[in-house]
Amino acid sequence: MSESETSEHLRQELEKERGERREAQAVLDALLQATSEDLYRKNRDLMRLNEELDARVQARTLDLARAMSRAERADTAKSEFLARMSHEIRTPMNGVLGMLEVLRAGRLDADQARCVRTAHGSALALLRLIDDLLDTSKIEAGMLELEMLDFDLHALLDETRQLWTQEAQRKQLTLDLEIAGDTPRFVVGDAARLKQVLTNLLSNALKFTEQGFVRLRAAPGAPAGVIDKLQTEEPVVFSVQDTGIGIAAEAKETLFAPFTQADRSISRRFGGTGLGLSICKELVRMMGGEIGVDSTLGAGTRFSFTLPLLRSATPARADHSPEAAFSPQVSSQYRATVLVADDTDTNREVAAALLAVWGCTTRFAADGAAALDSVCKHRPDLVLMDCHMPGMDGITAAREIRSWERESAATVRLPIIAVSAGVSREDHVRCNEAGMDDFLTKPLGVKAIGQMLARWIPARATGALAPEIPAAPRTLEPPASRSRGRRGSTFDHAQMEEMRAVVGEGFPSLVARFEATSREHIQELFVAIRQSDAKSVQRIAHRLKGASSSLGATGLALVCARLLRLARSGSLSRAAYLADRIDRDLTHAMAILRGTARRPRR
Repeated sequence: MSESETSEHLRQELEKERGERREAQAVLDALLQATSEDLYRKNRDLMRLNEELDARVQARTLDLARAMSRAERADTAKSEFLARMSHEIRTPMNGVLGMLEVLRAGRLDADQARCVRTAHGSALALLRLIDDLLDTSKIEAGMLELEMLDFDLHALLDETRQLWTQEAQRKQLTLDLEIAGDTPRFVVGDAARLKQVLTNLLSNALKFTEQGFVRLRAAPGAPAGVIDKLQTEEPVVFSVQDTGIGIAAEAKETLFAPFTQADRSISRRFGGTGLGLSICKELVRMMGGEIGVDSTLGAGTRFSFTLPLLRSATPARADHSPEAAFSPQVSSQYRATVLVADDTDTNREVAAALLAVWGCTTRFAADGAAALDSVCKHRPDLVLMDCHMPGMDGITAAREIRSWERESAATVRLPIIAVSAGVSREDHVRCNEAGMDDFLTKPLGVKAIGQMLARWIPARATGALAPEIPAAPRTLEPPASRSRGRRGSTFDHAQMEEMRAVVGEGFPSLVARFEATSREHIQELFVAIRQSDAKSVQRIAHRLKGASSSLGATGLALVCARLLRLARSGSLSRAAYLADRIDRDLTHAMAILRGTARRPRR
């Protein structure tokens, strides 16, 4: 083959190869184009699916948020409804109970006394049912809260036993209280809820026991020496044992379920709803324990639970039993006229009784304007001025009195003593700036009144109390906090007995007026809450707080103080719950006050 032929052959082969490459490139381009279009379509479909999924998720999230909001509103409405209905039912029931108490104290023949006892027992049973239903609802809604306060455990156990002494005597049963020697006395926890659990267990034990004994016992949850004294938490075992009818083994599994009793015959024979033990179980669980039961049918039952209680730094204090309550030993008399300015009837009456012990006569004013008018017209020797009153408050009234003294060129400065439950430095600064001379913290006592009179009316003292400071304007300082009652205790028996000793024969009527006015205030409180009137809630809570603390109802006063702080913040989100607590605590306080009022004086 010639060179030219060879060259031509190579050129043809090259062209052929180039053609094949072009065809291959065309095929590849076509494949790439098809793949690209397919990827584009798939990506577009995927984006559309993502958008649809996002829209569905957003819609579902919105639906869930709306459902949650509806559920929360329903829970809130349910809680408010239950609180209000509980109040509306409990209020007339308290009226029924009060009137039955009056009838029981009167002269009745045997049939009448039996009827009154039956009616009284039925009313108490209905009241307990209302409370149980309300607690069950709060537990289900997660709205039941615990309060961590210092309290005297030994005193609480004794007080709980005392509540059931009369019932045990009626059934001719022995009711024992055993407190092991190493059981801590001052602890931190929710005293009211612990007492509720023990009360329910004691109630059941007495109900299902016809002969023998019921025993309440408390003991350390660990052997002596095991617990490190540096630890702040100490387990305590509580138990209630009886010699009653016992519980069948198959009934124990459902014993703590709501609305459940050991068997249907129990409900028919003894009554009850089966809520009590369910509430006890939840309360013990919330306090960090677990309740259990050991029982033999026909031989008795023992309920027990262990709680991890924190040790309290509260030191032991003097005996606060009613027998050791303060008895005034007055060695000074003051021929003075004192103006008592307070918007609460109970507080005015208590102050008048305390002043009378020291030989003082009293005038009254229900608000700051009336106090100013009385000062100008009657020129009292001293003014006890409540800081918080409707209309013109005590601080404003003090300023007006000082202004009047300057304008009238008065030669003698009128001592104005601030009276308030507040003990903060800010309270004292405000009183000092208004021209007040001294500060008394509620609840008032005979000794505090006597020391105040000795400071400000020394020339009229006829006895041995000497003035502690000159009767001249001074800068007010917060007084040392008084520990008249046990912190966390629901009642200060020493304060109550002091008032009883001071008021004397008038104590029963004072208690009756306190209950009547408190019931009226609670009615007004619920109305104010429904109307979202924070100022009225604040005013009413302040009145209830002062009156209850004066008679020793420390638990009631504490809840009133919580409501007062809430109202001052401008929020009433939990006001209905606290108002219901106030209503219930008043019922408890009145049971103690009525019992004391009926007891013969020594």
